[in-house]
Amino acid sequence: MLICVDDTAPAPDELRITCTYTFTVTEPAARWLSIRNPLLAMRLWRSEGREIAIYSSGSEMAQRRLFESTAVGDLTPLIKAFFDTRVGAKVEVNSYTKIAQALGQPASSILFVSDVTAELRAARAAGLDVVLSVRPGNSPQTDAHLFPAVSTLTGI
Repeated sequence: MLICVDDTAPAPDELRITCTYTFTVTEPAARWLSIRNPLLAMRLWRSEGREIAIYSSGSEMAQRRLFESTAVGDLTPLIKAFFDTRVGAKVEVNSYTKIAQALGQPASSILFVSDVTAELRAARAAGLDVVLSVRPGNSPQTDAHLFPAVSTLTGI
């Protein structure tokens, strides 16, 4: 299960997605995507049996519109589910519990990647593994040292 969170409006020629996914013990525990052609990575993840879902503070409809109209075409056929704040605020523990339940996944099998440590704390409290996404333009996170971090696309 790959869950992506996109809270940053993409540049016209780039789609930025921070990703969360279910992994086995033999897989790397962190992945982050900021590439010119996300379609290739998303197709690769799907070919590896991962399902992709999005959790954003933007509405589900806005998420669908974003992924329908990328520079590389419509990515929505690759995405299993979209979640917005109707499941709860991104800093509330119960939001992540609801997402795991909706996806039919145990929370402990999901790695949540975000650039906001308050969201990571909530996800961790819900039982998810967490990783901090460090990207240019991120707001400084005073407790960033408490979380493992990624800054590049790795382990694909």
